[in-house]
Amino acid sequence: MKAANYPFSVVRDEFKSKRVLVTGGTKGMGEAIVRRLTLGGGSVATIARSPLPEGQQPALFIQEDIGSANGVQTVVDRVLKDWGGIDILVNCVGGSSAPNGGFRVLTDEEWQKALNVNLLAAVRFDRSLLPGMLDRRSGGRSAISKCGRIACRTGS
Repeated sequence: MKAANYPFSVVRDEFKSKRVLVTGGTKGMGEAIVRRLTLGGGSVATIARSPLPEGQQPALFIQEDIGSANGVQTVVDRVLKDWGGIDILVNCVGGSSAPNGGFRVLTDEEWQKALNVNLLAAVRFDRSLLPGMLDRRSGGRSAISKCGRIACRTGS
């Protein structure tokens, strides 16, 4: 990945020898994080439900829905098999497919889907990957989490 069109200065070996997993790394903030870590020399893996968008080239791409425990485990197994673990975890996945209308129209099922993707995926990745990071002393300050928006759209 070239830094020619990147608007900020980059230390090319800042993340050298670091294995990074960025959830939700194919769009928006996640895509920007993948790009920055890659430009800094990191080996970056990312995940999406849909195919990898054209032009993106992470070191490892896993197409998987991480809105379930099984989906998260599939990703964890693949990262452990291919890389033996990670050094940095960035939980960036988030979003909602809930209908407009806010609390009046949201069913328990919609809330559960939103919680599975926006909260429980990060909890499951942390629980599965942080112990190995801590054992290798690569963790502690190397896990970043954010909660995506919860399904609270207002009617139009």
